Amino acid sequence: MIRARWPETRILIRGDSHYGRAEVMAWCEDDGIDYLFGLSGNKVLQRLVDEAADDIRTRRALEHKPVLRGYAETYYKAKSWKLERRVCARIQATAMGLDIRFVVTNLDSGSAEHLYDVIYCARGQAENLIKIHKGQLASDRTSCRSPIANQVRLVLHTAAYWLARPPGLRRRLSRGQPVAGACQQSAARWTMPPRGSSPRRTRQLQTPARSQVQTQPR
Repeated sequence: MIRARWPETRILIRGDSHYGRAEVMAWCEDDGIDYLFGLSGNKVLQRLVDEAADDIRTRRALEHKPVLRGYAETYYKAKSWKLERRVCARIQATAMGLDIRFVVTNLDSGSAEHLYDVIYCARGQAENLIKIHKGQLASDRTSCRSPIANQVRLVLHTAAYWLARPPGLRRRLSRGQPVAGACQQSAARWTMPPRGSSPRRTRQLQTPARSQVQTQPR
């Protein structure tokens, strides 16, 4: 459907290692779709970036830095893959040792740092928005028997969310700022007031018990 309406638009699929299956990557490559997936590390991958990792670890110790981060890239072919693919590594050295994260992609441009920090890690922004949507409005409740009814329920939750969005969230989004701070603020929901009384605003607090605290009538 997207290709039919926007044939020249580049499509990028981004996800963690659960989505980085050989079948998914092959499908993307056959259909001209870009992808960037997390990739679980193994001894072969670690050996391929060992030189860069050793350099980062040594420089951190010599410069007495608490943390030093670097990047590397290589080409790797897993047993289930039919071809070699580009793999980028984020290497972080601390006093506790090395932490190496890998991503696999068919993008042929962009540095390893850009691909990991800017493109791949940006998926966390979308996850934060989903958490707000689910945590503040219980939008993950899709208990209707009809799929269409559940879809309408999600649409209504989304409309309610934008009407009672956390303070400053729209401003953060329009400026491209992270929403971590906004995630900690509770979304306001309007409740139907009893006849003859003034509207009351209910704040849904994001806690494990999903407790509610009501403000005084306005």
